[in-house]
Parts: sequence; structure tokens; C-alpha cells
Amino acid sequence: MSNKHRIVISDIHLGYQAKRLNPEEYKEEVHFGDEHFHKFISYYKNLKKDTSWELVINGDFIDFIQINYRINPNESKKYKLSLDEMRYGLNNKEKHVVWKLRKISEIHQLFFKTLSDFVFDGNSLVILKGNHDVEFYWPKVKQEFKTILSEMQKFNSDDEKLDFENRIKIKDWIYYEKDFFYMEHGNQYDDYTSFNNFITPLHPTHIGVLEMPFSHITMRYWTNLTNDIETHGLADWGLKEIWDWFKKQGVKGVITQLIFYFRILIMVIANVKIAHIFSAKIHLKKTRYIQEIAKIHNIEPKVLKKINRMKHTPVGNSLFEALSAFYVEWFFIIVGFFIFLSIQLLFPSTAHFFLGGGFYLISSIAIYLIFSSGRVIEPDEKLVEASEKISKLLSAKYYIFSHTHHHEWIKINKESLYLNTGSWLERGRKEWKRVFHYNLSHILLDGEKKEVYLMGWSPNDMKPIIINSTSEKKDFFDLDNKDNDELKI
Repeated sequence: MSNKHRIVISDIHLGYQAKRLNPEEYKEEVHFGDEHFHKFISYYKNLKKDTSWELVINGDFIDFIQINYRINPNESKKYKLSLDEMRYGLNNKEKHVVWKLRKISEIHQLFFKTLSDFVFDGNSLVILKGNHDVEFYWPKVKQEFKTILSEMQKFNSDDEKLDFENRIKIKDWIYYEKDFFYMEHGNQYDDYTSFNNFITPLHPTHIGVLEMPFSHITMRYWTNLTNDIETHGLADWGLKEIWDWFKKQGVKGVITQLIFYFRILIMVIANVKIAHIFSAKIHLKKTRYIQEIAKIHNIEPKVLKKINRMKHTPVGNSLFEALSAFYVEWFFIIVGFFIFLSIQLLFPSTAHFFLGGGFYLISSIAIYLIFSSGRVIEPDEKLVEASEKISKLLSAKYYIFSHTHHHEWIKINKESLYLNTGSWLERGRKEWKRVFHYNLSHILLDGEKKEVYLMGWSPNDMKPIIINSTSEKKDFFDLDNKDNDELKI
């Protein structure tokens, strides 16, 4: 295991465009991105042909929450769809997720065939679940993924097929090799995407359904219904972007968005009381899972329990945090302005104007400070802080996270590095022409020398670019590929 060379990627988000495109439109648009992934994997497979490779996808491989395709009416009876599912697409029940996985594999045939060929050639594949594909918790989803990949190959025997499937591992939380690396997706350190029980994410009151953190509720009941809202990068919007978007919506569109806003706000507030019974309801099952994970990675269960307790409390567990997450201060400020304006029109006087204006200004500032002072949307620093704490509990040279879509290389102490894979998010043909749009970054772990490389992938040149490395010789890339037809476009 330790001498394997590993490629670590994350945040591919297959299926995220399903919310706005029908299957045929989506299939046409994503093919270019799948070709890039195929060339990417082919490059590394041919780089060291005598080496056993392991591809690690560190979370958010498939964007299950944004896949809202509707089931054929002839099939819908056996799924017993609720009114909610008919309106917003299949939810996260086990058999519904199996359907979504099969549908995405049919659209991303080249992508899945590339993974299948990679494993068939004797390499291995490791999937860590993230917040967008927490559905990999379900046993039938794990098996369906292996089945899809195995169906793409011809095996000489059942044993050969079993060996193939055994080289595909789907982990419920972490991946750890003592004194070498510690790896997890990292969403648990983000208040907006953390789960009460990420390891066993079962809903406490609805049997057969997974819990939905704040981010999932807003995606399912808002952004999935709004084609021109892109969830990735939404936190970077300024007043100009917000104003331009509102102008584009028009009066009817703004009213629709306000209805979505208040409906989700009510749902999140109603969910606050449910959140408090998560721990007691799922505690025993979570404890058993932690013990199993600890045994796999040769970690003391008490250490893993400490790491699990480091998670940030989901914003949906607190009424105040939920209101802050919805930027309600702006609602109060706008409503306050119209109240102030109405008073001036009904009782016009200079005294009322200055007194009312002063009170409105002071109260607006106070409301803004109260609700916004502790709000931190971007989780980058939280993940670095988590890696520093974990480094005091588990020995490793490299602490690897994902989730933020920004590649990082930060020294956290004399011996260790915090690394973030960035993203392999497919964005469409025009944006792929920009070499580092969303980084297209990944990490290489040299299992023999215990070195690490932070890499970018150039779509124009179809080859990797070293961003940073612990190796002085850079001798990981000494293969001459000029005659390799596999790399030609």
C-alpha cells in the first residue's frame, strides 16, 4: 500500500448541470470535460507503466443534490413518489439515489469508462464521500457504483470480477496512512455544509431518508429551480452582481425569488428543533461506524471520536445562525426604510425626519452588526485550523482536504503541510480554454519517496504543471510522451 503512487482529485460535481439541462443537452455539453479527464488519466497511466496507481477522489465526485431529473411516468409507480418529489425531483432515499447514479453514468459514459479501464488495468480507486455525495453512505449505492464499472469490462471468471470490485473502495469519512497522509473532504468544518452525523447521516424522524444540512435545503428548494444561479462562487457576489441579477429577473422574477426565499427560511427555522434530537437518535450507530473506521486505519477509536467532535455546529441547529445565514439584516433594514418613509409621508415634519432618520440609521447599524459580525461564509481558514488540530492527534506529513475549490499549500508546523486539492469542476467548453479556471488541480503522492506534488492540469497542452513540490529533483515526470498517441487530441 505505502509504495503506491496516488493521484488525488476532488470536487468534480458530476451532474451539477442537471438542474438546468435535459439529459440530451447535458450529455452534449459535458463530453468535452469527460475527454479532458480521459486524457488526464491516460497521461499518468503512461507516465509510470510499471507502477501501481491509486486514484483517490476526495469527495463531491457526484453532485446528487443537484440531479433533479424526473422519472418516466411509467416507472414512477414503483418509486411511490411524494408530492415533494414530483415537484423537486427524487430525494435521497437509497433506491432513488441508485436511479440517479445510473442516470449520470449513462450521460458520463466516457468518464465512467475511463475509471473502469483504470481499475481493470490493475490500478485501484478510492472514493471518499463529501457533502454533495454523502449518499454514498447507502450500501446499495456503493454496490451500484461498482456494478456500473464492472459492466463495462469482460471478465474471464467471477474471481476476476471480484478482484476488480475489491480494488474499488468507498470510504465513509477519512483515509489515513500513518506517518504519510491524512485525508478527508472537509465539509464538516464548514458551518453551512456540516452534518450533525456525517458518518451516519440518517434523518432522525424520517425513516430511509438522509439528513439535509442548510446548503442542501437551499439547493433543492431554491437554486435547483433557478437556472441562472451558480452555487459555486455565489459567496463572492458583490452589490453589483446582486443588482445585475435582480435587473435580469424582472418584477415577476423578483417576486418568485422572494417566495423561494421565505419558503426556505420557514423550512430551515422549522428544522431547528429537529436538529437537537440527531445526536441521541443516531449515537449508537455512529459509535459502531467510528470503531470500524478506526480499526481499518489502525487508529484508536477515542482519537477518531475527538476528530469527529471538531466538526462545526451546522447553522441549521440555531435559530440565530439560521437567520444570519439568510442575511435577514437586509430584510429588516429594507422594511425599516419603508416604515421610515411611510411615517414621513403621513406625518411630514423636520423633527420627525431627523429623529426618525437618526433612529433608523442607528438601529440599522445595530441590526447589521448583530447578524453579520460572526458570519464567515468561506471555510478556507477553518480547514487549515482543523488540520493543525488533527496534526496533534495523528502523525502524518501531509493533511489533505478539499471542499473549498481552491488549491492550497500551507506549512502548519516544522514537519507537516496542509494541502487542498482544489477542484476538477467541469464548466463548459469556453471556460476550459482558460488554463487554470477553477484550477483543474490535483495532488500526487509519491509512495516510494513520501514526496508530494501539487499540480495543475493544462487543458491547452494536455499535460500537468507543477505548482509546488517537496521534491527538489522533480524526477516524477521523466517519461517522454512525445510519441504517445494516447495524448494527442
